[in-house]
Amino acid sequence: LIVGFDDLECPYCAKMNAAIFPALLDRYKDQVRIVYRDFPLSEIHPWATHAAVDANCLATASPPAYWNFVDYVHAHSEEVAGPEKTLAKAALTLDKLTLDEGARQKLNQTHLAACVQKQDATKIKASIKEAEAEPLHVDSAPVLFINGEKVEGALPIETIYRIIDGALTAAGQTPPPPPYVTPVKPAPAAIRPGS
Repeated sequence: LIVGFDDLECPYCAKMNAAIFPALLDRYKDQVRIVYRDFPLSEIHPWATHAAVDANCLATASPPAYWNFVDYVHAHSEEVAGPEKTLAKAALTLDKLTLDEGARQKLNQTHLAACVQKQDATKIKASIKEAEAEPLHVDSAPVLFINGEKVEGALPIETIYRIIDGALTAAGQTPPPPPYVTPVKPAPAAIRPGS
């Protein structure tokens, strides 16, 4: 089990969402399960909580809508607050993205709009409280827990593979073979003049 604490305005979280999670799912298939938890760092990312609330509005009705929204916001976080870089513009953009995704997924627009308008952050606050408490002590994002082992910061994918492989082995499962790496051809030996 991999639990990831995520902030939708965090550039490092966006990199993890774009590169690490797809690589893990591609390599491990059904041997791993990834769970996202909200951990918006609102003191440095002013619209992250709003984004988490909107994402959760989608999640209650449609996991695909949730993931489409999360992927899009992570990939376009620089554009969310517009050229003005205001919280008001970010809120308008996030709400529009949420409602548009809901329409694409044919969700009940009345319920979705009511959820978005209410901006009930109760679930988000509970996730933050759980993350900050014993034994997790999360104070930044992104943070992963791989079978209970805390992994912080931007680590190379190979390090994450080693941790997951170790957890699978400890659980009596065989990890998949390492990803194929193209071997480097040795440079041709220099030929000495006259030989």
